[in-house]
Amino acid sequence: MTTANFDPNQLYALPPVTIQPIDPRSIMLIRADTGALAAIDARWQPFLNQLRIFRTLPDHARAIAALSPDFNGQEQFILAALMQLLPRQLFISSDAVLKKIETAAPPLFTTPITTVCIRTCDRPAALERLLTALATRTAAESSRYPIEIIDDSRDADHITRNRALAAQFDITYVGRAEQSALLDALCQQFAADADTLRWLLDATNPAHQGQPTYGVLYNLLFLRHAGQHILMLDDDALPSAWVAPNTDWQPLFAEGAGVGWAFLQHATATQQLVAWDGDPLAAHAQTLGLPLATALRQLPGQAVTDPLTTAALSETAFANTVHPYATPGNIRFTVNGLLGDTGSVGDHYLLYQAATAIPDLYTDEAAYQQFRAAPRCAFTGTQRPLLTNVSRLHHTTCAGLALTALIPPVMPTERGEDALLGSLLGYLYPEDFGLRLPFALDHAPFAPRNWQFAPAQLAEPPTANSVLTLWIAAIRAPIEIAPIERLNILAQTIQTLAQRGQLKSRLYDIIQLRFHTVLSEHFALTRQVLATTQTGCNSWRHDVTRINQWLLQRLQQPTALVNTAQLTQLAEMLERYAHALDVWQRAFQFCQQRNQARQ
Repeated sequence: MTTANFDPNQLYALPPVTIQPIDPRSIMLIRADTGALAAIDARWQPFLNQLRIFRTLPDHARAIAALSPDFNGQEQFILAALMQLLPRQLFISSDAVLKKIETAAPPLFTTPITTVCIRTCDRPAALERLLTALATRTAAESSRYPIEIIDDSRDADHITRNRALAAQFDITYVGRAEQSALLDALCQQFAADADTLRWLLDATNPAHQGQPTYGVLYNLLFLRHAGQHILMLDDDALPSAWVAPNTDWQPLFAEGAGVGWAFLQHATATQQLVAWDGDPLAAHAQTLGLPLATALRQLPGQAVTDPLTTAALSETAFANTVHPYATPGNIRFTVNGLLGDTGSVGDHYLLYQAATAIPDLYTDEAAYQQFRAAPRCAFTGTQRPLLTNVSRLHHTTCAGLALTALIPPVMPTERGEDALLGSLLGYLYPEDFGLRLPFALDHAPFAPRNWQFAPAQLAEPPTANSVLTLWIAAIRAPIEIAPIERLNILAQTIQTLAQRGQLKSRLYDIIQLRFHTVLSEHFALTRQVLATTQTGCNSWRHDVTRINQWLLQRLQQPTALVNTAQLTQLAEMLERYAHALDVWQRAFQFCQQRNQARQ
């Protein structure tokens, strides 16, 4: 497209891109799916997310100009710069997206077995509460899926109680003995690869001493159910579902959603939400793995007449949402929101948005202080189903995963395994989608934490999972390349840099770039908030100002986020992971064939 045939009424959005610095004044944008690139003003970097929303180019120019005093009155200059990105194919139009959806031919599909998998670790009281609730709920509903407990408990008494609960509720128990049986079978089949398999699948492996092994359970589940579907359910969740009062079941294309509303306590939240009487597990299962068009027509809730032609997928919807760049494929994973303890995700963003999202707390000093000290409780449900093919898989309370094709392993240790899995799925299957359903399940930990607005949380040291997640986002691979080839590219890239002695320096660059990007984004947000909110309670403004000043200091005097010893450890973890990918492919195929033979 050239600027000569530019349509000022057409809606455009910036697909996922990576950013490469050129000089202090310029950065390079590289489109993730096609590799198209263009240089832009470095001052745009904090506002690139605004370009991910479908708008007309004049509206994009006005939105950017409104976000920073630096661009005040420069709408025409910004518009001219945006128009220069069109012939470089850095934008995608809403018309092009609709055309892809309407002409996509859905593949043939056979529904595989779906199993509900409950990960648990030393929380027998929570597990019993969940199993009791599931038993009560499934007794009154037509849908019932096989349930299994996969246990990562270390306490002998907890292990005994969990096994007894499985027997009481007549469900499958996968403890250390059962996990070892699968591992031993694989080691017998692939004897030369036993050390690698034990690193991926054995929580007692000496290499994992003193570390959490959440990723081991993920990897075991992927192999146990290769070729099938699973719903991963948290042990401290409940199957009661909630929706916003104005929930609409017409789908939208969007990047995802963070914390929506904050509450002082659970009872306050349920007074403002609506109990959803649908079956949340069935809502996941009946759309998981389906072609996009088929899945949209099978959404629960109010009827969707024709998702491919209704306003939900028209230009009206595109005006306020972000759309993925890829050709429509299948629903690769499903997630839902939660009502309860959100963890640290979204704390700072909620603080910045308090003026509009929670105006009572923003203006009332006493209410804000009470909120500040209250246990974290928020509603993260969306108001409409959201479709995305970027890395937005987060195992909050329930997540569905289609294992009918190759699913890569996650790092066996540390946290961040769900974010890594989301990145891997987006990388291996760029034409597929994730579906975020608009209900929230109750997440009820027995010891929820308080809200955390500490600036240092914005610069936590990276883990191997988080670094690999960033690495994957930076890999360029044409969309035509098969998933196995993509996984091999990832492995070969890491191994080649390690052999050349360049792996640690590459990791350092990735970490520092991401660190700077995150701090710049938060600095822009806090600056905007303080400039547009002249009133409000003193404590709220103090918290935002404190974060803003801390960010400014870190940006003016950058410091390394990792030291040499940490870089060495991260490099060793990534290199070991890369070497394990070839072994994993054979193990996954073996388990897939074995599971199919058993059906």
